[in-house]
Amino acid sequence: MKAKFFQVDSFTETSFGGNPAGVIISEQELPRETMQNLAKEVNASETAFVLPGLEFRFFTPTVEVSYCGHATVAAFHALVTSGYLTPDQDGTTYTQTTQEGSFPVTVYPRGNGSPLICTWKHDKDIEMGDKVSPYVLEDLFYIKNSVNATFTSVNEFCPMDLPLQVINVGISDLHVPVKDVKTLQDLVPRLDRLALLSRKMDIVGLHLFTFSSPRGGDLFVRNFAPLVGIDEEAATGSANSGLAYYLAQYGAVDYGKRLLIDQGDTLGRPSRMYITPEEQGSVLVEGTGVTIFSGQVDIL
Repeated sequence: MKAKFFQVDSFTETSFGGNPAGVIISEQELPRETMQNLAKEVNASETAFVLPGLEFRFFTPTVEVSYCGHATVAAFHALVTSGYLTPDQDGTTYTQTTQEGSFPVTVYPRGNGSPLICTWKHDKDIEMGDKVSPYVLEDLFYIKNSVNATFTSVNEFCPMDLPLQVINVGISDLHVPVKDVKTLQDLVPRLDRLALLSRKMDIVGLHLFTFSSPRGGDLFVRNFAPLVGIDEEAATGSANSGLAYYLAQYGAVDYGKRLLIDQGDTLGRPSRMYITPEEQGSVLVEGTGVTIFSGQVDIL
C-alpha cells in the first residue's frame, strides 16, 4: 500500500523555523502499530495520520496522543497545497475528527501558496484543572551557567500573581508563569525529573510562559514534554490555546485580544502564532506552515 508523506514546518512562514511535523495521508485505514512504527521512523515530535473522512490520529515517536495543534496545521497545509482539499477564496470550514472529538478547521487560501489555517477550541473542550504549589518546581530546573545549578527558592523565577494550574485541552499541561524573558530563556530542565512529575500528575508536560518576548510578541513560551519523548517543543498550538483561555479567565488578558505568541527561540526554530480567547469561551488559533519535503511511503 502507498501513502503520501510530507514534512511541514508549522507556525512559521520560513523554512527550518517553527515546529516540524510529519504528515501521512492514507486512502485506507491503518493499523495502530503501523502508524506508531511510521511515526518512530519519521522521528518528528508528532506525526499526523490523515485517514478517510478526515479522521486524524497523532503519534509521537513513542506514544499516541489524542490531539496535536501544530500537526493539525501541518496536515491541513499539506492537504491544501497538494490538492486534496480546495477551499473557497473566502475560506472553507472542514470537520476534523480526532480521538479527542470533532473540531472545526477553517482554511483560507493566500496568494503566497501557504494557506492560513484557523482552528477553534470551545469552552466545553477546555478544563481548568488542579492548582498546584509552586514548590513542585523545586530542583526541576537550573539556570544556564549558574554556579549552584539549582534553585533554593521558586520565588527566584516564579511570580505569585497567577497560579500554577493544569489546563486540559485534550492534552493536559501544567501552566507555569515565569517572571521575565531572560529567566525563561536561561532555564535548563532536568528532563528525568520533569518526566517523573508529569507521570505523577498525569499530564503531558509543563508549559512555561512570560509576558513580552525577545521578538516583540505578547508572550514568550517554552514547553517541555519528556514523558512522551519530547524534550522541548518549538510550537504548541494546543497548549497555547489553553494558555490564552487561562489568562482570560484570570483577567490577565482581555477577551477578544489577538495574542501574538513566540516560541522555539531557544531551539533555534522560532515560531509565531496568533491566539484569541473569545468572549463566549472558545479560543481561536491561527497558523501557517511551510512544506520542507514530500514523497511517498510504501507500507509493506
